[in-house]
Amino acid sequence: MLHLGLARWEDIKFPIQASAHVSPECLATVLDIMEAAWPADDAHLKKFSVNALIGRWANQEQYTYNVRTSQHAEDCLGYHMKRLVSFNGNGKGQVTTDYIFATRLVGNISWRPIWDTIMAIERTRVAQMRWILERLGVPSRGIRQIKTDCLVLIPARKLIPKLMSLGEIRNCDLANLVQTHMGTLPVIGGQKRLNDGISMTCTQDESHVFRWTRGAEVKLLQGRYREPELNVPAPSLVPSWRHLGEEEAKQGARTEGLLICGCPGVGKSFWARELVAQLRSEGKVVS
Repeated sequence: MLHLGLARWEDIKFPIQASAHVSPECLATVLDIMEAAWPADDAHLKKFSVNALIGRWANQEQYTYNVRTSQHAEDCLGYHMKRLVSFNGNGKGQVTTDYIFATRLVGNISWRPIWDTIMAIERTRVAQMRWILERLGVPSRGIRQIKTDCLVLIPARKLIPKLMSLGEIRNCDLANLVQTHMGTLPVIGGQKRLNDGISMTCTQDESHVFRWTRGAEVKLLQGRYREPELNVPAPSLVPSWRHLGEEEAKQGARTEGLLICGCPGVGKSFWARELVAQLRSEGKVVS
């Protein structure tokens, strides 16, 4: 928000200082080992394994797991989950069960900040894509769907080469993203851009930030999305106002409600006080 001039330094009241700093390679090395464990031609399993690990970090409770195998359920009371395992014993098909037990660990360690950081980066990248598309002249109607980490577009044919150029943006280019697509921003209310107040260090990472695909590989959201509806009877129409005589008005005050109107001095307040006193003497609550 500072970078785009949507907020000023005066709006920031509290600083955030990390209590420890680690090298980015300490996590990258672990993820590289996980991906290398899968077949080279199976990119989906590589991605799913890393996503499963990251999803696990969202849970702030820590557990250790162990498994017991038995054919008798009474041997494994209190299990967390189970699975059936078929095997051939003595030439006959048999079934045993793996019972998985979970033991909660007590401590002050949490991986949630890393999960929050990863999710925040995904949201930021999608917002950057949306902002770049606006700079390139892609109208809002050209965005078919917005997912967690991507956009599905139906752009004009003349814009496709520009959109494909997004795949050339590298991580080391992100610090100058605004200048690249907007040039010099105007100073709003004396506020300087983040680049003017603090020198943004360009990373040496030359890996690409975005990638694109076309045709059959583009997948829309798979859920069932429809307008909400209620299977209830239609509401009854409010009847029109009716002019009532004095007795009909008293009866209406006992059932539907009553609106008293008239010129000043005709006795509305006096008649209303008398009616309220009569209704309260009958045990009714008048508001």
